[in-house]
Amino acid sequence: MKRISIAVAVLLVAGAGAVMASPDGVAAMKANGKALATVLLPTMKGDKPYVQADIDAALATMADTAAKLPTLYPDSEKGAAASGDFSPSPKLFEDKAGYAAAIKAFADAVAAAKASSKDLDSFKAAFPAITKACGSCHETYRVKNG
Repeated sequence: MKRISIAVAVLLVAGAGAVMASPDGVAAMKANGKALATVLLPTMKGDKPYVQADIDAALATMADTAAKLPTLYPDSEKGAAASGDFSPSPKLFEDKAGYAAAIKAFADAVAAAKASSKDLDSFKAAFPAITKACGSCHETYRVKNG
């Protein structure tokens, strides 16, 4: 019985480690991409009417991703096989302080947009900070596969 308990404990710890080592960063980024492509950018361009509930939901998706970012790419994933169109750059693992600052810039931009977006004009004023934060992080901490 003691061996079974030890074996179960080892499997639970190994399983928990596997879950923590393999968070779904791709899904989080795709959710951000969908929020940008289907709500935020079309609204910004005037292709879609400003609907507060849609803006709030899209920004909530991005805020959720911002909260998850610090744990999406643990050191155990450094050098992992690429999947999808993009992978984390080795710089993400080498420059943890810079990556943390990029996450903070993104989270701050999203929080500011959430707080200030009450109509189309206020949304348009807040939105560029989000795209700037996304772009600078992607340029530094992401590489295209293939």
